[in-house]
Amino acid sequence: MKVWPAGPTPAAVPAAFRAQLPRETRPVWVEAVLECGLAYASAVRRAVLEEMPGHALAVAEGARVVTNDQHYLDDLDVNLRSVPLDVAALDGQETAALRFALAARNDSTEFVPLTTAALVVVSGAGEGLFNRTVAIGPPLQPGGHVAVDDIRVVTGVGRVTGNPAAGHELDPQRATLGHPGFSAACRAALLPLDADPNTESALVAAPRRHQLRFKLKAVGVGADAGAVAQRFLMRACASLRTRVRLEAVTDPTRLQFVNDVAVLAMPGETHSISGALTAAVLDVAPGVQFVGAVEHPNRGMTTLRVMHSDPDELRGIVRDAVEHLIATFDELEEGFRRTTVTTLTEAPPNAGKRAPPPAAVYEDAAGAVAY
Repeated sequence: MKVWPAGPTPAAVPAAFRAQLPRETRPVWVEAVLECGLAYASAVRRAVLEEMPGHALAVAEGARVVTNDQHYLDDLDVNLRSVPLDVAALDGQETAALRFALAARNDSTEFVPLTTAALVVVSGAGEGLFNRTVAIGPPLQPGGHVAVDDIRVVTGVGRVTGNPAAGHELDPQRATLGHPGFSAACRAALLPLDADPNTESALVAAPRRHQLRFKLKAVGVGADAGAVAQRFLMRACASLRTRVRLEAVTDPTRLQFVNDVAVLAMPGETHSISGALTAAVLDVAPGVQFVGAVEHPNRGMTTLRVMHSDPDELRGIVRDAVEHLIATFDELEEGFRRTTVTTLTEAPPNAGKRAPPPAAVYEDAAGAVAY
């Protein structure tokens, strides 16, 4: 597994603050190899990108807000949820104790950027949790002020936000678990290493090794980025494994038989699990007559259908497939646990591989740093 910076980390800060603010987090690129079938590798990619339990800043319900211009508040909560939080700093921390306040006032005659530099820690170990140069609203006009007395760290399941360039990688036709603002990673791309996508048809190619490349949006400057990425991938596999329920096979409300077809209902699930389980059925019982998954976004569930020449074997086939899928995610997690992490100072050349180039870090006209 390789880890390298997502771009330079300039020390520049908004000039209007006349102070050197610490750059407490930075983005890093991660490149890992998954030795498994495409459906299983795709499930890990989707989990990393949009289905991982995560954290986000949010205005607390009942918070006291004071401003002389409502315009500042229009998108404040959405912008706060998009602030990248240090994934390692929040590992195992009791987030309920974390509380921030926003206090910004512009007494100058010029517009002043409204950034995370205006957030102050009220309680908990919140220092170093995010970069102090991220914009959270439009610049404050002369005489403008805004104050929020209660901003919390909330938990949820998230997807990528604020990155339209990565939209084509999201499987937009598939249902997703989460809501914007919680994802710790973005721009995840998957590339087969032992099959040429330009010459081999997807119908016949069966790559067993895949390169997964993604960007962790925030890692503490003093943290071991390789160890952070390693734990992140292990947690992705563990998260997928816990979503595969063996008891569903013995639940008559979940596994039913209609006209000699086994129908497994998976409430609250997405294509990540249903696609992987479809592949698992074909792995354990390649002779089935039919297997396919259907998503029902309006019902918040997916269903797996399996048809076999001997209907009496259907329950055993579904059980074996579920056990096989759990074992596969176990093996992937253990593989990441044993992997050797190489930390690079700059991105390696793409060498003709179809993977997204590292995104540059740049400064906008106001001097605020964007990713």
